[in-house]
Amino acid sequence: MENKKLTCISCPEGCILDVITDDCCISSISGNKCRKGLSFAENEIFNPARILTTTVSIGSEDYSRLPVRSNIAVPKKDIFKIIEELKKVKVKAPVRMGEIIFKINNDYKASIIAGMTIEK
Repeated sequence: MENKKLTCISCPEGCILDVITDDCCISSISGNKCRKGLSFAENEIFNPARILTTTVSIGSEDYSRLPVRSNIAVPKKDIFKIIEELKKVKVKAPVRMGEIIFKINNDYKASIIAGMTIEK
């Protein structure tokens, strides 16, 4: 049995969760003040995911890097693999905020989108 402490970020309350896990499952969760804490703990233990934020190279008169982010959370285990792919990407201006820059080859339909508009 393993005991983990997590801070739930599903709502503004920020509950400190005590999660006890066996080899394959969660034995108990305590500390949550709402039901969102239960699903947060399960996802964080078994399938942690994050919004990926980084920059890519851009051909622009004013900027050398374009801030980008994933449109949905991607599995933590894939983040460094995606960053390696993004190191090869070079975008040309103009680019609009929210424009798809790169489609990630995966089963979870994530894309990398521009975080700002660059005109030239």
